[in-house]
Amino acid sequence: MRWASTLREAALDVQSGTTKATMLGCVLFAVVLVLGLAEISTMSQLLTAADVFRRAGGATLVYIAPQRIDGPACDRLTTIPGIDAAGAMRPSTENERLLALPSSSVPTFEVSPGFSGFVALDAPRPHRGVLVSAALADALELDASDKLPLMSGTVEVGAVFTSAEDGRRPGLGYALIAPTAAIGPFDECWIDTWPQSQSSTDALRTVLLPGAGATDASPPRLAQLNSTLGAHFDGAARYAERLSRFAPLAGIVIAAAIGFVATRTRRIELASARHAGVPVGSQVLQLVCETLCWAVGAAVMAVSAILLLLEIAPQEGLGVVAGIAIRPAVVAVPAVLCGVIGGVALTKEEQLFRYFKER
Repeated sequence: MRWASTLREAALDVQSGTTKATMLGCVLFAVVLVLGLAEISTMSQLLTAADVFRRAGGATLVYIAPQRIDGPACDRLTTIPGIDAAGAMRPSTENERLLALPSSSVPTFEVSPGFSGFVALDAPRPHRGVLVSAALADALELDASDKLPLMSGTVEVGAVFTSAEDGRRPGLGYALIAPTAAIGPFDECWIDTWPQSQSSTDALRTVLLPGAGATDASPPRLAQLNSTLGAHFDGAARYAERLSRFAPLAGIVIAAAIGFVATRTRRIELASARHAGVPVGSQVLQLVCETLCWAVGAAVMAVSAILLLLEIAPQEGLGVVAGIAIRPAVVAVPAVLCGVIGGVALTKEEQLFRYFKER
């Protein structure tokens, strides 16, 4: 058969329904969509767990060395890849008193100018104001940009930060954090590191003031803001061990099986055509063209559905999740073609009589 005749025959088979393109396309679409959704579900759970770890303070490291932390050096740690936020902290020499409640003081902490953006504190950025804990802000009905009357004067609320009682170190639940000039030593250097790495941890050793290591004080100590969720988030291990990692392989096997079964159901037609002189190559070309009509359509529809779902429910790492979720659809098309070619290859002209008997 000429190529043009082969392509025309393929088009007629698709148009007449001989190929069962609609049914096979729907089956393949459902398979790759389910496999893609399984990957989305698994990756969403993994990303949610990572977000919980970060927001709880598991990725926030605190380098503790009282009166030995260099504030500017701590602020500069954000220039290191993997460190998203950094800043030095020390308790204020005198706690602030609210003008409305002059008899009670509010725990007050001073921080270096770069102290902002910590995920565990809900990423507050003080700008030119003070940071107010959520509990204190709720009690005083304050929000960002509001004025806070203190005994020492009125200050602007730069941002409201959260410090939940979820296992993180106490002291900031009902407090004020006031940015100050990076003058004098600080007690702590905070960093938000993601992804976690040893190089980020090692960088904290560079924030000690010159000569601080020679003092008789206790050695510097490294701690997590919240250690209840473990020292490290085992994201790489969870990703490598996820059950849905077999989704592309499952897509290959199932798609190949669909292509093979779809071809074997037409074995009488194929064997008869071969008996009439149609070469195997022409049959392969014809069935490949027919299969591409429904397989590519099913894959495109599945990919579109997956991307639409991710667009409706956006989350961090959208591009990574999308790339992983569409892999079953991508590998399904060549797999189903392999199944079709295998089905044609196993169809024998000399077994035509047996095919009739098995109907």
